[in-house]
Amino acid sequence: MDRKDSVELVAAFAVGAILGVGATLLLRPEPARRQRLVRSLGRTGRRLSRGARRAGHEAGQAGEALVGAGRELLEQFRGEMADAVSAAREQLAQDVYDQLRGARREPRHGRHGPRGRSHR
Repeated sequence: MDRKDSVELVAAFAVGAILGVGATLLLRPEPARRQRLVRSLGRTGRRLSRGARRAGHEAGQAGEALVGAGRELLEQFRGEMADAVSAAREQLAQDVYDQLRGARREPRHGRHGPRGRSHR
């Protein structure tokens, strides 16, 4: 092989290798955005990812605790309102009873009033 042929062979090999690497990079599926970010950040990215996962889990637990506290407050409020309504009913019943008892004690004057005349 002469020098010209060997140069052309090396050039063809180099061009083929470059085209092959380029085609491989173009056809390779792109990793997910999160994976790229974690990979680019390395160790810090993994720590951040774990911290974010842990924070999300703790936020979910805090939300559940908040819902539980809200339900407990609602139950207490319902109990207090039931007590208030019961006390109001008892007071109204007592007031009605007192008024009826007082109305029975008033003298009855008949149809024409206390002096025997009509009220007109």
